[in-house]
Amino acid sequence: MLCIEIGRERLGFDYDDEHAVAEQFEFARGEVMKYKDHPALLAWMVGNEANLFFENPRVFDAINDIAGMIHEVDGLHPVTTALAGFNPELAGLIEQRAPDLDFVSIQMYGDIVHLPSIASNPRQIMGSYVFLWGQKQERTPTWYGLFLEDVVETEAWVRAADPDGDVLAYRWEIMRESEATQDGGDLEEVPERIEGRIDDPGLDRIRVTAPAHPGAYRLFVYIYDGRGKAGHANIPFYVE
Repeated sequence: MLCIEIGRERLGFDYDDEHAVAEQFEFARGEVMKYKDHPALLAWMVGNEANLFFENPRVFDAINDIAGMIHEVDGLHPVTTALAGFNPELAGLIEQRAPDLDFVSIQMYGDIVHLPSIASNPRQIMGSYVFLWGQKQERTPTWYGLFLEDVVETEAWVRAADPDGDVLAYRWEIMRESEATQDGGDLEEVPERIEGRIDDPGLDRIRVTAPAHPGAYRLFVYIYDGRGKAGHANIPFYVE
């Protein structure tokens, strides 16, 4: 599912600005013409969480216009938009302003267990899939990502054992706890790494000397099998 990026109100995009909306529409058309015949394409996603902290409902008018354009130039792939959470009011707004969407996608994390209570008919739920979040700082460097910063894949869960018997390599580090307040995946600064407080950071068992300055920190471990796979874990701690 290929996402066509559109403006977010929380980042300053004004959906009352007709010129900006028109430019965005033409950008979307260009993306569709570029990729509509790609063999990997299954569906289009017009905007990622454009409803997060939004106030102007015209964002869904713009999404609908793009969806209608896609149906005109590409009759093979359905169109959706990805929402941050879901509720009956949002469902009604989309039904009113974006009827050209073929289905609605919902992004929920810990709250996903409550999604079925929203559905009037469980058979309306098509399914789910893992999407490529990329790798970036978001509260911690390992949050949500399927890859580490050095582009090795992470395991689905972390354990310091390898079923193939590969020799494991360890990397430990301490970082200041993130003080970021961004939301919705917006870019964050990577917190400071605290050097020189871990004895032999390449071992499976280490000794940590607490940082000299009071505050919140986090201890990370990355475990590599030498074959392009890795596991990771982290735990927060506080220095008084």
